[in-house]
Amino acid sequence: MPEDPPSWSPVNLIAPITGLFLGGPGYWYASREIEIDTTPPGALLDLFYVRRNFQKRYEQAEAPVRLVLPPRIEATSRDSVTVRALLDGYQQQEIRIPVRSRQETLMIDLAPLPNSLVAFTHTYFAGRASLTFLTTEALSFRLQRRRDGLGVVLAQTANTRRAAEMIDGVHSAFVKGVHPQQLGEDLVVRVTLTDRALDDSIETRSRQDVDPVRELHS
Repeated sequence: MPEDPPSWSPVNLIAPITGLFLGGPGYWYASREIEIDTTPPGALLDLFYVRRNFQKRYEQAEAPVRLVLPPRIEATSRDSVTVRALLDGYQQQEIRIPVRSRQETLMIDLAPLPNSLVAFTHTYFAGRASLTFLTTEALSFRLQRRRDGLGVVLAQTANTRRAAEMIDGVHSAFVKGVHPQQLGEDLVVRVTLTDRALDDSIETRSRQDVDPVRELHS
């Protein structure tokens, strides 16, 4: 609920009359409650109370939640709550609910990310090392330099158990460890380099390819 109510309007004057036709006095003067849940459950919810395009309140919670809104008489026709659902491995979804609506429940169905990391390989030979990511769709990625190595951000890509098992325990003369972490819609892979690799100031290169036989992108 916003801290300040909206300014007076003609609705305040006619509400006792119109309420008789809309379900009784409770329509205008009772607090509003909405049950919100997601499938799969446990998504993180960003809740924004918006009035005339200005954010009046922000809360964050984990689904399922019971959202308590002000009575309709304390909201304008343009008051709304924006619900943004985020769950690792799924596409972010955003839904707007008018505060004066009659909606009492909201179920948000989250769709899986369009891309998945299905396999990972690492090779090292004669001073050269390669990290290969195999995905179901063409990959959009970016490299980040870190003090202890580098990061590979795979946009809108979900990790899989098989790929995680392949990544676990990877090491070589250049690579000290590889650690994947799902951050919302992106899979962030932190590559920790050995002191030798850091001292040599290795050069990083990247390229993309497709395997038509396995129908995988690398």
